[in-house]
Amino acid sequence: MVVGVYRDEGLEGDHPLASALAELIRERVTRHLRLGGLDGSDAARLIEATASVVPPDALVATVHRQTEGNPLFMGEVIRLLVAEGRLQALGDAAPLKITIPPQVREVIERRLRRLPEECVRILTVAAILGRDFGLDVLHQTSGLSRDALLGILDDAVAARVVIEVPGVPGRMSFSHTLIRDTLYDALTPGHRVQLHREI
Repeated sequence: MVVGVYRDEGLEGDHPLASALAELIRERVTRHLRLGGLDGSDAARLIEATASVVPPDALVATVHRQTEGNPLFMGEVIRLLVAEGRLQALGDAAPLKITIPPQVREVIERRLRRLPEECVRILTVAAILGRDFGLDVLHQTSGLSRDALLGILDDAVAARVVIEVPGVPGRMSFSHTLIRDTLYDALTPGHRVQLHREI
């Protein structure tokens, strides 16, 4: 048996892996599984394995909510909490907000750097609006025509940085809350205040 794991973002067009996958899928013995985030019980087991402690339910819920079950993000958050000595101190009073570990921030920033500069600028404005954002407000704030804005956001959708909110026309959402938080946290306080004013 051969097992291959890949990220399916950026496989459009003439990417070599796209054609290889098309050939593999034609084989009857090939099975394709889409992996998602961990559920709550798996999150608890990962925390226990990473930190060598049985985590309280409140901690599991907080870490799971903040990382949305992403194993990479969860592992880094737990390692950071252990390194800072905060894991044991949290007990049943887990915080509502967990600091984004530097390694996770770097992964997200690398992903954002692959987008055009204007796209990142627009996403930064969207980050001020929150995890979900309306295209009308973003259009008014961005200074772009509606068509230009949609064209720029197409790059972010293709990279799966943002997604359309199902059943709500004109609304989009960051695909992960940590992407939104990384963009928001990168703003200087003055720039953040300025964007809040404009919005």
